[in-house]
Amino acid sequence: STPAPTLINRVFSCELRKAGVPERTIAKAVREADGVAWCESRHRTQAVAYGGRYLYTPNPATGYKYSAAGLFQIIRSTANAYLPGGYAKVHDPVANTRGAATIWLWGYKRHRNPWAPWSCAPGTSAYAGAARQR
Repeated sequence: STPAPTLINRVFSCELRKAGVPERTIAKAVREADGVAWCESRHRTQAVAYGGRYLYTPNPATGYKYSAAGLFQIIRSTANAYLPGGYAKVHDPVANTRGAATIWLWGYKRHRNPWAPWSCAPGTSAYAGAARQR
């Protein structure tokens, strides 16, 4: 029942604080996280990639089944690796946001673009387009 932007702010900032990320970086990351979640799912916790049209359909190149879901549209294999409770919790907004923060931290700690795993990353045309629609 907590609005998605509020939940994202609380959970994302808490996870980054626990990891020792500087406050200035946290503030920017939280703003970006809200934008990524809006771009990926329009803040809908039950969102499924392409409206579920390709859910469980194997990728012809890799054989992996495409099944991105939740606020941050996290795919099954990534969810199983980074979300508390794995893919079974992908529609739980707290677990999804914690997982997104963990993925973000993985890139940040390695001095990489922490938003690289998302197609709606800050700096992309998708992210800019979604921002204009808000």
